[in-house]
Amino acid sequence: MLVPKPKGTKIGSCKILEQIAEGFESLIYKAMDTETNSIVAIKEVPIDRSDETIGKIRGDIDTLFDSKHENVVKYYSLYLPYTFPEHYFYIIQEYVVDSTSLASIIAQFGPFPEALVAIYIKQ
Repeated sequence: MLVPKPKGTKIGSCKILEQIAEGFESLIYKAMDTETNSIVAIKEVPIDRSDETIGKIRGDIDTLFDSKHENVVKYYSLYLPYTFPEHYFYIIQEYVVDSTSLASIIAQFGPFPEALVAIYIKQ
């Protein structure tokens, strides 16, 4: 079970302002990047600290960082603490004010037509 970090907790160059979402295996915080004075989102994800797991995560994250599209959230950095017993990594990403989830859109409008899904997957 993930335990939310309190307001003011430092993660890299960021300071947590509040928790804004919780997923099955992650927490998402709104934070202030103290180096850029910008608002960011931080996704906290638990990990197995093995070298294999960390290598795979870094490869997956690199793919996200390389994704450049107006409809894709911008990923700024990966923060991987090297202190025990920290068993999380943190993705610092663009903070999106209107963060309507795909699940809520489907609940409101119903399933997407296949042609539309194909367009989104292609992007």
